[in-house]
Amino acid sequence: QRGSVRKTVIKALHNNLANLYDSTKDYAKAYYHRTQAYIFADSISQAEKDKVIYEIEAHSRMAEKDKDIRDKKVELLLVKQKLSRKNLWMVSISSGTLLLSFLFIVLYLRQRLRLHKEKADKQQQQINQLSAVLDGEEKERARIGRQLHDDVMVEFSLAKINLAALPDEFPVVRSTHTYDRVEQQLDKTGIKIRQTAHNLMPDALLTEGLLYAIDYFCNGISKTTNISIHFQFFGTLPPLSVDMEINIYRILQELVQNVVKHAAATEVLVQVYGRENVISLTIDDNGKGIKDLQRAENGMGIRSIRSRLKVMNGDMDIRSAPSEGTEVHIEITIPPLARTRTA
Repeated sequence: QRGSVRKTVIKALHNNLANLYDSTKDYAKAYYHRTQAYIFADSISQAEKDKVIYEIEAHSRMAEKDKDIRDKKVELLLVKQKLSRKNLWMVSISSGTLLLSFLFIVLYLRQRLRLHKEKADKQQQQINQLSAVLDGEEKERARIGRQLHDDVMVEFSLAKINLAALPDEFPVVRSTHTYDRVEQQLDKTGIKIRQTAHNLMPDALLTEGLLYAIDYFCNGISKTTNISIHFQFFGTLPPLSVDMEINIYRILQELVQNVVKHAAATEVLVQVYGRENVISLTIDDNGKGIKDLQRAENGMGIRSIRSRLKVMNGDMDIRSAPSEGTEVHIEITIPPLARTRTA
């Protein structure tokens, strides 16, 4: 820029000198200075052209740079859009996968819940059916027990009275051994009938409670058999409904009677242990043991016990070996609704 100004000044000086020499009629010098002025004028024009060309080139280069920048921005924008679409697809796929997984889990849980409910309903239906059967059995036992007590025992007592009156009419009968044997047989039969009536309809259970009824039953078995039965109780008996007490009593009754019938035992230990919501029963004998435990499990007595345990949410474990006796352990969890004994 400074060079252009200087050339302009020099050009003006040469023009002034040329005009001055023209006025003095020194045309040779005037021509010289006029020529120099033209030279500087051409120089200035070329500089201006160069400047314009430079500016054009500069603008062109800037335009190219701007174009490159715009192209890069467009390319970057396209890349961002592509990444954005890719991320959107990934998010959509992930969301879809999560949604499908969630729906699958929900459907799976609903299916499991439905199957569990159906299974629970079926089990409850079976328990209700078993409860109805057991209730029917108890009613039938009570009916037979009352009939034995009220009808059979009355007739039996009349027969004993008549027998006792026979010697008054025939004094010779009193001295016969046959009379004594018949009288003893009638006494034993009367005891057995009363015991049977009690087992069918345990009044002591209803009036005195479970522990007293078990103790009474064990003492009765000991008196009528050659088996010594020891009854022990530990802990605290939780409150029970009458139905629970009857079921527990029937289970223990069935197990002890099995020992009497099949074990050839001389001693039996009956233990009851109670705590807050659990009752444990153990019946341990010194008999001959069970040779075929699987066959015994399929017997009517054990199946009847397991039916009662199913109703009461209980489990039974039987351990036995030939000549080593048998131990039966039962554990019953008492549900809250069954812990109130009604009269």
